[in-house]
Amino acid sequence: MGLCHLKLREWELAKDYFLQAGAIGVTKEREKTFHFYLGIAYFYTEALTEAKREFEICEEHATEYQLPSLDVYAWLSRVSKRLGQTAESERYARLARPT
Repeated sequence: MGLCHLKLREWELAKDYFLQAGAIGVTKEREKTFHFYLGIAYFYTEALTEAKREFEICEEHATEYQLPSLDVYAWLSRVSKRLGQTAESERYARLARPT
């Protein structure tokens, strides 16, 4: 349900459903998308510190979760910028550029 609401840009509902799923327990198979999409929902609901934490989890487990690291770095750059962490935002922006 959270992903459906995310696609509909219903950020608060998406966040609520992802948090409910997290409280119930997320399977290992769904864990990778859980953190990534919860991070997006947090971002759009102005819960920037929480968003950054979720994307940092994605960064730590990028290989295990098989996530595109460029996307994770791009989100970390956006969140860091909104948090006023300019140097960190620029560092992530550099990592988000394809080589």
